[in-house]
Amino acid sequence: MKLDKQNMLSENQNLAVAVGTHYSENSIDLGVAGTPANGGVALHDLGRGNEKEIIAQVTEAFTSAGAATMEIQLITGTGVDANGKINAGQKVVARTGVLGKAEFTLGKKFYLDVPPGIDQRYLGLAFVVGAFDMTAGKVTGGLVAGRETAPGLN
Repeated sequence: MKLDKQNMLSENQNLAVAVGTHYSENSIDLGVAGTPANGGVALHDLGRGNEKEIIAQVTEAFTSAGAATMEIQLITGTGVDANGKINAGQKVVARTGVLGKAEFTLGKKFYLDVPPGIDQRYLGLAFVVGAFDMTAGKVTGGLVAGRETAPGLN
């Protein structure tokens, strides 16, 4: 997989966290949308070509005292805080679905398709922890330029 430092959302982000929604350490600024020549809603474009994906890879296995769950969400937003975390206008545009902690093993990769027609400036991840607090677990995630295709790598 090919990742670019400028398009990273989380780098070994510690998700030993309480039940609730936790946001990626960084966001990707898609820029200010221009005015469409044919009118309508201004959209942000990640570029022509292949479909774009966000990867979230487990870099430390997740543990919990109970049957914890987590859903990874690809979100957009209209604003960010001083640290680059999305803090306004969050909208979920893709999700993994709710998964048990047993799914978050070392090296596991989750891919989320970036849908066309994003109408907000910022792109990020949300980690929604449910049922029990996570006691360990880390994730690295960002915009991926190419998916590994060798057997066993996805």
